[in-house]
Amino acid sequence: MTEFPICRLKTRPQFDTLPVMKVTQYPLEPRDYKPFAQGLLAVDPQRLYIRLWAFETPPEPESRIICVLRDQQELRIEAGPQALEITLDGKPIEALLAHPFTGEDLQGKYWGWLAELPADLLGELTPGRQLRGNLYKRSDGKRPHTGSFYPMANPMEPLAAENDGVFVVCDF
Repeated sequence: MTEFPICRLKTRPQFDTLPVMKVTQYPLEPRDYKPFAQGLLAVDPQRLYIRLWAFETPPEPESRIICVLRDQQELRIEAGPQALEITLDGKPIEALLAHPFTGEDLQGKYWGWLAELPADLLGELTPGRQLRGNLYKRSDGKRPHTGSFYPMANPMEPLAAENDGVFVVCDF
């Protein structure tokens, strides 16, 4: 299994230059509904950046993009078309900045969120530091689906730690 980079930068990121993780694993999807969802992670000396977006027209209210990062603590960012929830070990936390965005490009119409959190929320993110986690796209609405970036060892429990892959902090 490959490691996905959390890019460590000296200043605020230029998002279109960073590596992007794509949700491509839909192990329980019997139909052909596999929404294209993406995410990226970066850190500078002050902030941890999490950008999540999905291509859905229109997005269902139940639609979610979820990024989970684990070490001694669990950080969960859950983005929906209308709201963003961030928890640390199950307790709500406030982002330094969080804003939704929508748009359209050659792939279609998308919705998403950018969240900025304190850089030291999960401890010092130095080069080589590894975290475990995954990126998910889920909905229990009219078009139910569950997909992930890293393959799920247990798709019946998609947010379980056994479905995690490795994220590694690297200088960019």
